[in-house]
Amino acid sequence: MIVSHHLDNTCEFARIATLLDLGAGYPLDTSPRRKRGGPTPLHDYLEPLVWKLHVLKIILAETEERRGGEDFSSRIKYTWWSPPDPSPSYEILGILRNVPSIPPFSKSSAAEWSKRVIVPYISATDGVDPANSSIPIIRSIWAHRSVKSTATFESRLHSAITGFLVRYGRSE
Repeated sequence: MIVSHHLDNTCEFARIATLLDLGAGYPLDTSPRRKRGGPTPLHDYLEPLVWKLHVLKIILAETEERRGGEDFSSRIKYTWWSPPDPSPSYEILGILRNVPSIPPFSKSSAAEWSKRVIVPYISATDGVDPANSSIPIIRSIWAHRSVKSTATFESRLHSAITGFLVRYGRSE
């Protein structure tokens, strides 16, 4: 559907999106009632990560029957890793091992997703050196006066991520 300044089809697009059930499989809320502000650095960083973890959970559940006898590490590599990127480390594979056991993503499971998968994953990848991280939200949390240890940093990161996921997550 093409939208121009002369012809506003917002209502028609909303009607067709409802008919096609657009966004039904997306883990974050796409309804008109969602609680969103403008894009933030945390939103820009977490939205693709949550989507990738959501898809990983679905693929692992669907391939469990077909590839059940296969080593879990190779199943994760098959779904998570794309060849130009370096192969995931054993630490990352250990974190991703928790993905099938957590409940489907929603507002009520946001704290568990944050604690068991997202914060450990961020700490193992972009949060290894938080003071020099290329991710603005990680640098800003590390720069707080009261953050002096990795445990405090991870606690603050968990709080920020859980707040984001509860705000943007779907209701069950």
